[in-house]
Amino acid sequence: MLVENLVATVSIVLAVAVVSSLLAYYRPDTLGDGAPSDESGPGEEDAGSDARAVRAALWWAAAALAMGALATIAYLWLDGMLPERSLQVFVAFGLGSSAALSVAAAVVRPRLRLAGVPECVTLNLVWGVGYGLAIPLILQ
Repeated sequence: MLVENLVATVSIVLAVAVVSSLLAYYRPDTLGDGAPSDESGPGEEDAGSDARAVRAALWWAAAALAMGALATIAYLWLDGMLPERSLQVFVAFGLGSSAALSVAAAVVRPRLRLAGVPECVTLNLVWGVGYGLAIPLILQ
């Protein structure tokens, strides 16, 4: 049973990584490295912006995979410490931190004159539902 649960957990982690990397690939201007992009003239191909998009996608995919591994380990550890309350505690923490980070993005990014509030909120929701809700429900 644990093997099937871990396979399902890996599937969730990979799905979150794919969604995160696709969002970063198509929106590297807001989720990229923060470096100003070199604008090409009309009709010119900009190899730099494509490389930037790939770099952003790979970074967010790696971050999602690392966070998925940490979330799985944290839930299994919490389940060992508080078996009767681990699901409620982890779901509350996962979804609560996702909501708090979304509010922080909506407040802080405009004040710093940074774009990308919808992208950050989307990533927070995807990660919150994937790691804060789906993983504990699968491993329960």
